[in-house]
Formats: sequence, structure tokens, C-alpha cells
Amino acid sequence: MSEHLGELLSAHLDGELAGDELGMLNGHLPGCELCQTELAVLHGARSALRSLPLLEAPDLGVPEIKAPVIPLHRVRRVAAVAAVAFVAFAGLATFQTSRPVEVSLSDVTEIQLELQQDAPTLIPPMPADSQ
Repeated sequence: MSEHLGELLSAHLDGELAGDELGMLNGHLPGCELCQTELAVLHGARSALRSLPLLEAPDLGVPEIKAPVIPLHRVRRVAAVAAVAFVAFAGLATFQTSRPVEVSLSDVTEIQLELQQDAPTLIPPMPADSQ
């Protein structure tokens, strides 16, 4: 497997992978030095952050809001699927509206005559031969 796992490495450290994703990572990691190095760097950065002391946030009188945490790699997948769906829809809409319509000269003449009868003030009459 030659693809770089990138975001899956961070998700693995966070314990977010299971099933097929975890199997893919475990199968890929032993043969990829780039991913092994990145995983080691991520692990080191994570350890360094966890070793920092915890500080209490000052009380500013604002109530605490608990927001759901959505893993970033999952959000990006949803955004990618939505983008693909939008492009497919836009392409289909463009394709359907851009089909040429065949119109004969007699059709145009008939439409002009109908318009002249329905709204003679909008379309000035054709001038007779002015010689």
C-alpha cells in the first residue's frame, strides 16, 4: 500500500479508529517509514502537550457550553462527499439545460407572425420596399 495515511495516524492516537480503518492502518504501518516517522512525531508532540501543567481558566461569568466533538477526519469526508454530490448535480443540471434545440426557419416565421398579431405595438411592421 503506497498511500499516506495522514489524518488516520492522529485518529489512531486518539483511539478513534476501528474496523476496516484500524485494519488498514495496521497493515500499512509496518511497511511505510514515512507513516512510522509521522506517528512517532505525533506521539512525541502529544506526550509533550500532556506533560504541560493544567491551568484553571479565569471565571468570566460566562456559562460553560458543552459542544459535541467531531473528529476532523470524519468531517472532511462528509465535506468531500457533499462537494462531489454538488459537482455531480451542477454538471447534470448544466448538461440538461445546454442541449441544442433544433428550430426551423418556418417555426421562427410562425412565431413572428403570432407575436405580430398578439402584440402589434411591440414589433414594428416590416417596411415595404422603399425605392
